[in-house]
Amino acid sequence: MPDKSFKKIYRNALEKAEAFALWRLPDTTAVTFIAQYSKTNDQWLSGSDGFIFHPFAPSENCPVIFIKAEEKISIEAGLIPEVKEIINEGFFPNSAAQQFAGKPNYLRYVQQSIDAIKNGQLNKTVAARAFPVGAKQPLSLLTLFKKLCENYPQAFVTLVCSRQSGVWCGATPELLLKNSNGKLQTMALAGTVSVDETRGWSEKEKKEQEFVRTFIEEAFEELKITPHISQTQELKAGKTLKHLVNYFEAQLPSDNNFNRLQSMIKALHPTPAVAGLPKSKAVDWILTQEPLQRLYYSGYLGPVYSNNSFELFVNLRCMQWLGQEIILYAGAGITTDSNPESEWEETQRKMQTIGSVIHNLLS
Repeated sequence: MPDKSFKKIYRNALEKAEAFALWRLPDTTAVTFIAQYSKTNDQWLSGSDGFIFHPFAPSENCPVIFIKAEEKISIEAGLIPEVKEIINEGFFPNSAAQQFAGKPNYLRYVQQSIDAIKNGQLNKTVAARAFPVGAKQPLSLLTLFKKLCENYPQAFVTLVCSRQSGVWCGATPELLLKNSNGKLQTMALAGTVSVDETRGWSEKEKKEQEFVRTFIEEAFEELKITPHISQTQELKAGKTLKHLVNYFEAQLPSDNNFNRLQSMIKALHPTPAVAGLPKSKAVDWILTQEPLQRLYYSGYLGPVYSNNSFELFVNLRCMQWLGQEIILYAGAGITTDSNPESEWEETQRKMQTIGSVIHNLLS
C-alpha cells in the first residue's frame, strides 16, 4: 500500500475524526488503522467491526468507547511513514488533570494496602501510580508507535484517540480474552522481576500468580466452561521484565453467543493482576483509597469483528498524551509479603517499558 494513502487517511482522522485506533497484534507485523467520523458509542455494537476502549471503572467522565470501523486500512509496521502531526485540540479532554503520588505518598499507600490485607479486608490488591514527563518539544505519536512495535514484538501495541478519552499509547503483554469462532484463549499473568534476575521466583511472586490463575479458573467454572490450563511458565515482556504465566484455552459449549461472551469478559475484568481479591472489595478499595484516577489504565482494549470474534488486552505499560505532558502509568501487586520500597522499584521498571522509548525520541 502506498505511503500516501496511509498519510492521507491518518491526517484526515487527526483533523476530523471523532475517534481512531491504530494497533499491531503480538507476534505479527501488520498494523490496522480504523477511524470513526460520526459520534462514537458507549457500548459494544454486536455485529460491527471496530475497537473497544474500556476504562478500569466506567463513569460519566470516563465512558466505555466503541470505535466503529467507518474507515479501515492496513500497513506493515516497517512501512509506517513519517507524518508531521497536528493533534486536534478536541482530543485533549478538559478532565485530563491527574493526581501524582510522590514516592513518600506511594509508599504510605502501599503500607496501608498491606495493613488492609493483614487485617482481613482484602486478600490482594494492586497499587497504581502515575508519573508526568514534560514534552516541550514535539513528540510524533506515529513514530512512538512504530518504535514500540520494533522494541516489543510480543506485545499488543496501540494508539487510541477519542474526544472522550484523549490520546493513549501503549505496549501491553497481557491478554484478557480472545474469541476466535468460539475458541477462547486467555492468560494468568502476574509476578514481575528483571530479566537478568538470577534468583528463583519468591513466594510473594508465586502467590500473586496463584491468585490470578485460581480466579480465572473459577470464572470459567461459573459459566460451565472447562479450560485447558498450561503449566506455569515465564513470559519475557520486552528486554527488561519477565512474568509468571499460565495459558488457558477452551471451547464455547454451544454457539458463538454474544451475551455469553460478554458475561465471560465481565467475569474476568478486572482480574486480580490489576485489581485484587475479593474482586468487589479490591475495586472498592482502589476507587476510594488509591491516590490516582486510573481512567483507561488497567482497563481493556482491542479489536472486535462482525462475527463476534475479538482480541482484548489489559491496558498496561501505557501512557496518556496531553500535548505538553506525558503521563506514564504502572502498578504493583500487593500481598502480605510486599515491601513498599520493592513495589516502588517495580513500578519504576514497568514505566521504563514505554518511558525509555519516549526518552530516546525526545533526547
